[in-house]
Amino acid sequence: MPPTSVGWAEALGAVASMARRISSLIRSISDPDAPALGVWTVGELAAHVTHVFEVDLDLLNEVPSPLDDLADLGEMTQAKVRDEAVCDPAALADRVERAAGEFLRIAQGMRGTEPRLWVGGVKATATLLACHIMNESMVHGLDLAGGRWKIERRDARLAFEGFICPMYRSLGRPSFAVHPGKAAGVRATYDIRVRGGGRWFLVFADGGLRIEEPSVRAVDCHLWADPRAIMLLAWHRTGLAGPVLKLQVLPWGKSRGWRSAYRAC
Repeated sequence: MPPTSVGWAEALGAVASMARRISSLIRSISDPDAPALGVWTVGELAAHVTHVFEVDLDLLNEVPSPLDDLADLGEMTQAKVRDEAVCDPAALADRVERAAGEFLRIAQGMRGTEPRLWVGGVKATATLLACHIMNESMVHGLDLAGGRWKIERRDARLAFEGFICPMYRSLGRPSFAVHPGKAAGVRATYDIRVRGGGRWFLVFADGGLRIEEPSVRAVDCHLWADPRAIMLLAWHRTGLAGPVLKLQVLPWGKSRGWRSAYRAC
């Protein structure tokens, strides 16, 4: 499992704060049947967020992964939501709080470096599980709130550097992160410098994407970016023009279509 610069205590503090925020948001849902994201209603999306907390708690407890192949993640996610008989906001919020409380209780006796398996048998650590909670809750909080949701810079940095980067590096499947057709002709290296965080190379080649630590490799485009903008771009919740105009992303060099090639995690 590749190392991460994310601190364990910081990650746990973020999970505690996020659990309070997202459970409060779920409890405030007035119309669970309102459309939210894709085919999901607001209530179904809230159920998905609840499942994230519960599954990561199970994985922290070394319960076997609910699926063997990461390619089946989408179907498993849909199936778990379909299995919810009633998407009751108060009940879902209670479940988030229980799962988060148990996750944090168990985590207090850990260092964060303990090996764990993420879904699909991907090699992970306890820290990655905590940052996966941040990744899902942060973005889907935005979806649940109809865009009226504050994304904290710390939360975005933890999600990107504590989950996305180490997850893709551990996965060892460059094609998983991209749209195969759109990535076929993309050969470029992007130097991503995260405000308040680290620096990463995103390497598009041979129809795939690898995330590497900085090296002497030639770089096509440099991006200095606020971590909130990075996460919204990674999840296709914004285009590049807005963050650039707001000085949240400062690019220099040659861009070669990475956003169309990249598939949201």
